[in-house]
Amino acid sequence: LLEEADEADVATLTLTLHVVMTANALLGLFEFASSTLIFPYRFDGAVHLEDTRSTSLQGHPLMNAALTGVYTISLMAGAKAMRPWLKAGLVLLQCAALVVFGGRTAIVVTLAMTPLFGVYAVFAALRRGRVSLLAASVAIGALPLLGLAVLVALQAGLVDKLLMRFVDDSGSAAARATPSTPSRPMRCTAAG
Repeated sequence: LLEEADEADVATLTLTLHVVMTANALLGLFEFASSTLIFPYRFDGAVHLEDTRSTSLQGHPLMNAALTGVYTISLMAGAKAMRPWLKAGLVLLQCAALVVFGGRTAIVVTLAMTPLFGVYAVFAALRRGRVSLLAASVAIGALPLLGLAVLVALQAGLVDKLLMRFVDDSGSAAARATPSTPSRPMRCTAAG
């Protein structure tokens, strides 16, 4: 689709993607903090208020988790033109949003990939031979802030919510593991 797009179109689409995903994450965190679903999950016209995970703009918690996980890994792997501090901030925001969306697979894959990208970035900087003194001091100064962010997440209940999804999944895994009745094969007709 983007083969014939020029640089201005791609830049506009990229900015739109970042804005929409940031708004999606912020709305999800707001829904969690306020215990209010702005767009509750609907299926066959029925509103499902028993599912308290944030739905945000995508409408379903697992769709949010999948898209947020892909976006977060894409940010870590790409976004080379983005300023490093902005990229790190967006990655942290998306990781916090992953927790409130509750998609366990997306969380595990994203958390497993994060240290790999971090180690790669450190080795890439060392391989270039020069490390900016400012960048090194910012990285060292960010370590206590990272600890503070973990404490804030613990206090806000984000970690409790994440761990509860692994302990009690409200029958989600059982629904996928329950054998279904075999369906009859579909018939194809030449007419139609």
